[in-house]
Amino acid sequence: MEGLKVHYNFVRKHQALGGKTPADASMIKVEGKNKWKTIIQNASLSKASQ
Repeated sequence: MEGLKVHYNFVRKHQALGGKTPADASMIKVEGKNKWKTIIQNASLSKASQ
């Protein structure tokens, strides 16, 4: 279920946001071919810095 929330909030484009993902609208960079990998890497870096 958590994976679906991540996909919905970071990867899936939304009509209400003009075709942007919520991450794009929030200026959170999720780039590259494999967006899941980017999200996991960013989460790992964030957790490591805490």
